[in-house]
Amino acid sequence: MCHRDLAEREKASADFRRAIKADPSCDRAKYQLSVVSQEMGHNQESVALFEWYLKTPVGQKNALAWSLFAVALRRVDSFDDSVAN
Repeated sequence: MCHRDLAEREKASADFRRAIKADPSCDRAKYQLSVVSQEMGHNQESVALFEWYLKTPVGQKNALAWSLFAVALRRVDSFDDSVAN
């Protein structure tokens, strides 16, 4: 069972960062790190991570990721700006 499932978000975050460092093309780790950052309330970081993930071919097709990205934007008060662009 992964740390995220056990609500050990700090450990999960560290694990996902290590996975990305070992394999920068690991889209699943990018997505999971984005989600964990959002769950931890790191909204600015979450926005940046989702932007990074959503540029990948897998991310572009992930409807849930787009929805979570909108939530992250809303939490940092940038949703209206992003819609205008």
